[in-house]
Amino acid sequence: MLKRIENLDGDTLGFEAVGTVTGEDYEKTLIPALEEALKKYDKINFLYLFGDNFESFDLKAMYDDSMIGVKHLFDFNKIAVVTNKDWIKNLTKAFAPLYPMHIKVFDTENLQEAIKWLKQKPKANLKVELLKDDGIAILEPTKPLSKKDFEYVNSIVNPYLEQHKELKGVIIRTKQFPGWDSLASIKAHFEFIKTHHEKTKKLAFVTDSSLITAFEHIAKFVVHPEVKEFDYNQLEDAIEWIKSWDNKKICNISCIK
Repeated sequence: MLKRIENLDGDTLGFEAVGTVTGEDYEKTLIPALEEALKKYDKINFLYLFGDNFESFDLKAMYDDSMIGVKHLFDFNKIAVVTNKDWIKNLTKAFAPLYPMHIKVFDTENLQEAIKWLKQKPKANLKVELLKDDGIAILEPTKPLSKKDFEYVNSIVNPYLEQHKELKGVIIRTKQFPGWDSLASIKAHFEFIKTHHEKTKKLAFVTDSSLITAFEHIAKFVVHPEVKEFDYNQLEDAIEWIKSWDNKKICNISCIK
């Protein structure tokens, strides 16, 4: 059976699995509660507790669990799985990188720590600065990038593009590129490039990272803007290179006499 965990934040839904969890438990208890919560919140947090009294799932419950993952793939902010059962831990950790939400496993004795983690807002792994007067976006990744980081970039860049139609340039600045935290974040990264590359005049990599250097050469063939690499301490040079596009355009017009 599934027992509702009470006294959680409004946007957090929690259940404890006890004995054998059946498909009927999902259909009569978990799914209605999930759909009711999603009427109030765009995304929710989810707490799933498998204590010592949990025994197993029946086949229908396993199917319903997988279907929730498909139907509500983008409806979760965080999922905390709390258990001391190794097979649940290992299964969760194996599939977590394939999902767009943050998933973390806690031991049963750390239930309160899991609840605390669900309350915390995810910290951005990407610092974004928009130089509005110059039309330049500076992106500085600090930790492995997540899908939410690109949603954050879009929330800053897209309103500017609605008014100005294009960016003069994008600067990606990182001493050593930290990579991505999941396949979903890699997909989000390439979707971001696909969406914005034709609205960007220049792309500058300001880095000491060999991985970014390699990406620069690929970018020259797959994205629209002019691409150039700078050392990590040459941020101002990169900004001036992007700003020179306007100067070059003005010169091309004024010098034709």
